[in-house]
Amino acid sequence: MTQTEHLIDMDASAPTGWRAANGLQHLGLVQGSGLTQPTYLVRRSDGQVVQLSALLHLVLVHLDPDRSGRAVAAAVSDGYGRQLSEDGLAYLVTNRLQPLGLVDGPRRAVEAERDRAPRGDGSDAAAPAPAPAPTAAPLLALSLRGVILPARVVPVLARVLSPLFWPPVVVLSLLAVVALDVRLLGAGDLTGSLTAVMTTPALMLGLFVVLTAAGLVHETGHAAACAYGGGRPGAIGFGVYLLFPAFYTDVTDSYRLSRAARVRTDLGGLYFNALTLAGLALAYLSTGQPVWLLAVLLLHIEMVQQLVPAVRLDGYYVLADLAGVPDLFARVGPVLRSIRPSAQTDPRVSELRPAARRTVIAWVAFVVPTLLAGTAWLLWNLPLIVGTNLRAIGAQASQWATARAEGDLVLVAIASVAMVLLVVPLLGIGVMIVRLGQVLARLFTSRISMNSMAIRSSAASSRPSTTGASSSRVAPTETPKENRMTAPPSTSSDSSPLDEFSPARTEARRPAARSASADPEPEASELPILTADAFRDELILPKAAPVPSTGWRRAVYRATAGTLNPGLGPAERQRIAIQARLCAPIRGSHRIVVMSRKGGVGKTTTTFALGSTFAALRGDRVVAVDANPDAGNLAHRVAEPNRRTITDVLLDRDAISTYAQLREYTSQAGESRLEVLASDDDPRIGMALGREDYHHLISLLDRFYNLIVLDTGTGILDSANQGLLTEADQLVLVLRAGIDGGRAAALTLDWLDQHDDAELVANAVVVINAVRKGVGAPIGPMVEHFTRRCRRVVTIPWDPALEVGAQTHLSALHPSTRDSLVEMAAAVADGFDTRGTHS
Repeated sequence: MTQTEHLIDMDASAPTGWRAANGLQHLGLVQGSGLTQPTYLVRRSDGQVVQLSALLHLVLVHLDPDRSGRAVAAAVSDGYGRQLSEDGLAYLVTNRLQPLGLVDGPRRAVEAERDRAPRGDGSDAAAPAPAPAPTAAPLLALSLRGVILPARVVPVLARVLSPLFWPPVVVLSLLAVVALDVRLLGAGDLTGSLTAVMTTPALMLGLFVVLTAAGLVHETGHAAACAYGGGRPGAIGFGVYLLFPAFYTDVTDSYRLSRAARVRTDLGGLYFNALTLAGLALAYLSTGQPVWLLAVLLLHIEMVQQLVPAVRLDGYYVLADLAGVPDLFARVGPVLRSIRPSAQTDPRVSELRPAARRTVIAWVAFVVPTLLAGTAWLLWNLPLIVGTNLRAIGAQASQWATARAEGDLVLVAIASVAMVLLVVPLLGIGVMIVRLGQVLARLFTSRISMNSMAIRSSAASSRPSTTGASSSRVAPTETPKENRMTAPPSTSSDSSPLDEFSPARTEARRPAARSASADPEPEASELPILTADAFRDELILPKAAPVPSTGWRRAVYRATAGTLNPGLGPAERQRIAIQARLCAPIRGSHRIVVMSRKGGVGKTTTTFALGSTFAALRGDRVVAVDANPDAGNLAHRVAEPNRRTITDVLLDRDAISTYAQLREYTSQAGESRLEVLASDDDPRIGMALGREDYHHLISLLDRFYNLIVLDTGTGILDSANQGLLTEADQLVLVLRAGIDGGRAAALTLDWLDQHDDAELVANAVVVINAVRKGVGAPIGPMVEHFTRRCRRVVTIPWDPALEVGAQTHLSALHPSTRDSLVEMAAAVADGFDTRGTHS
């Protein structure tokens, strides 16, 4: 019996007994997420927040202890739009949701069987206690926390203060703060105030009290902003962040709000600091007390400090919410792993939207060196810091004893505060060392476990696997903003450990599992057959990551000698994708006719550009034929014309049996390798080539070239042009931006539709050539018209290098023009599977 069959030993219609864990809160969909897939948040009763995929969230929502597994699976299937079996439901609950502490109910049968396994002495083993649900333990988290205002009080206070976020009030308040700052610049005596405070113990104590109160006001600002947006703030408390005392506010509920409401919550503390500045400025202007002016200065410094995104201050959360990625620190490792040479992009990076991915990579590039430098400085100076603090604590203790003996309560208070503030960094250092040890221990244990699994896997590799594929994973995602922090006397912001474990993208199926019994010896037919196929590149060599060729990514790659590979940027990836379309395979040969009903629109230029782009980027044989009977100049645009022409080829066609022989009649561009067969421009010629002549010519070219690009004349009623259209596999119609040009092109398509060439029209590529911003008729209506009738419409910008009318090189074109030409060629290549191919 398989693990799936053992999983739930109950009738299909019997209740499952599964239910959401007690105290579980659904925070809902993350609005404005930077992830490519929807993300939901739930909070356990212990405060741990967990990210869930849409599928796991649906399962959690529909769980009911009184419903059968079949009913729950059907409800989830209806909501998800894909079929979920009962076995798949059981797998998701027991292997994904229960380990995270999100579901209460029957445990997995395999665990129950293991618990009932007999001991060596024949007695039954005692059932071990269930493993505790995992919780996040980030290294840079708030520690030694306590509560100042409980969760039942803060929402009431926040609702009272929330009207201060009404936009007119915000605007008037900020204008008042700016006006008062300007007033203080002229009226404030900063030097005198600093001297007075530093020489007066009572003023120093008062300054500490003012800044501590400002920190609490900062936290109420976060809570009030959360309430204004419709969220429910939690407790306000204190703790130790890194080396400093700090306040925090639980605003995790803001994650179910819109992005604008979350950013408002992020900045709410700074807004209330601004209101505090206004009160302090008015107090100084009214009383002249130096403590108010010095408090204004220090509060300004703290507000600037809050915007630094290197650690979990307000600036970190603003950046995270703007990017839609609540777990920036959890992305550091995946980003660093993804930029290693020959490394594949980590799923935690690839799941981000492009804009969010760029933001996260830039943030990692800033924060990693910053934190490494700060950590190195701290470790280097750790003995000095500890020694200095211990000596300072001793000195403050002596002052405290002296002040107490003299009855100076102010100095007693100052010495007490100083000793507390000196002890806090030592506690913070101790907590960081313990956490660092725990992290290293987890890494060491994980590495040993991975090595053990690799050994067991290697030992069992000769056995055929019966385990199916599954695309589920549990990924760490770090902490959303449960806690905003403010450190007295300098404010800061942090979150408690939340959301470290996040199952994502779990497929709605359960893989088949091995039986609990030992595997039998495999039959001979089951043994793997060793062949030369085992020496494929992808099986032996690591996959090489593409190397960027432009921009800052290339600069980083070269500056680090390939150690750091940021990968390809969006523009380069798009360019490679377009070139991949352009290089679509061709069976036999493919004929492309380039035409227009009006002269002077750039038809020959387009033929040259199209042929040159194909020849340069594809590498196979491409020939452009000047089929314009009226002194065409295509050959002059590419290279020095060959003295032999189409007429010579037709006269000698029976004697041409190899490519080398045909090559004597063409000229070739040195840059792109495009070959051109010129038309006759002898003024003594009195009759143009006809339909039958071009049929013989194209039949000959089909034998030696993959792509044949034909530059026609302007007369669609001409017999030769009609013959070329009959031979065409694809049509490129060229026009210039203008009402007359659009009308002529539309009439050409009308004529083709009326003469049974609707398929040629539907697969045509329309090129609007020499587009100049603000010049000519608007191209919007033209693009819309031809997009509805043809395969694709491409615009080519005006480029002076194409207007000379002489030999032209692609390298002389503006980069935007070259990109447009590649896009035009790719659009044509998309139609290589249309019509017939010729051999």
